[in-house]
Amino acid sequence: KIIFEFCHFIVLFFHFILYNKSINLQKDGAYIMAEKRTVRSPEERKAELEKKLQYHKNCIEVLEKKLDAIDNPKKSAGRSKGLKRILTENKISDEAVASALGFKNAADMKEAVLNAIENK
Repeated sequence: KIIFEFCHFIVLFFHFILYNKSINLQKDGAYIMAEKRTVRSPEERKAELEKKLQYHKNCIEVLEKKLDAIDNPKKSAGRSKGLKRILTENKISDEAVASALGFKNAADMKEAVLNAIENK
């Protein structure tokens, strides 16, 4: 058995010398030829790093926007009053509303509102 293993080693050794390939020994004692690793060009490595860098820059921008939103919260407009509510709370007459909106009188305003509803 020792002679067989020695002969096997010699064969692999000469195989390595002749073909200039590395040989690995597995845990179970079998010899295998190692795969050649693929060498990427500097441009490919640089492009991959730039892609990762851009991804992280985008993540940082998102986080900075979230920080800014926390520091400067948007003020909500709250509940805005509708026209009907303004008119009823302040008890403004129809003539005052018509003149404020640029109508001659309340009848012209009413007619314009009804026309707008019909054309809708």
